[in-house]
Amino acid sequence: MAFVCLASFGYSQETGLVIQRAMEPGYRQKGLLEASATISPSTMLSRKSNNFYLTGFAEYHFDLKVSLRSDTYLHGVEENPFINNAVRSYFGVFYHLNHDQFSNWDVTLGVQPGITIMSKANDIGVESIVEPPRNVLSPSFALSVGAKFYVWKYFNFFANTSYLNSSMGGLPDGPFNTDEIIFSAGLGFQIQTRRAGPRFR
Repeated sequence: MAFVCLASFGYSQETGLVIQRAMEPGYRQKGLLEASATISPSTMLSRKSNNFYLTGFAEYHFDLKVSLRSDTYLHGVEENPFINNAVRSYFGVFYHLNHDQFSNWDVTLGVQPGITIMSKANDIGVESIVEPPRNVLSPSFALSVGAKFYVWKYFNFFANTSYLNSSMGGLPDGPFNTDEIIFSAGLGFQIQTRRAGPRFR
C-alpha cells in the first residue's frame, strides 16, 4: 500500500512538472530587445543588377503584437554595377501575426519610412575620372515580411524579405528608379529588458 502511494505521488509530481513546463511562456515576450547583422543579397527591379549589402537591425517589442525596428543597409559588392555606393536607413512599426504567448514562432509585417544616400557608377561600373560620383539623398520607404524561431532566450533564427522603394534624382541623366528586393537571413540575438514570466526568473 505504501509503495502504491509513493508511486502515485511520484507520478503526480512528474505530471505536474510536465504541465508546468508546457505552460511556460515562449521566449518572445514584451520588453524583448533584438539585434543582428548579416550579408544580404538583393535584386534591382528596374534593371538587371544584383547587389550585396551588409545589413543590421535593432528591434524592441512593446508586446506580442507591436514592435519598433530600425534597419540599415550598407552597399557592398555588386554584379553588373549601377550603384557606386549606397546607404539605406529605415525606422518603423512591425506587426506580429502570432499572438500566442506560449509559441516561439513569429511572423511579421513591417512598414518603415527612411532615407537613401546613393551615387551612380558610370557605364562601365567604375568611378568617372572627369566627374566623381555625386552622393544623392532621397526619401524612401520599406515594406517587409519575415519569420523567426526563438530557440533560446538569447538567440533566434530569422528570415526577412524587404521591398525598398527609392529613386536617385538630382543627376543630369536622371532620375533613376532604384527599387530593390533584399533578402536577409541569419542568427539574431536578444535580451529581455523586463521580467516577463517563469523563463526569465
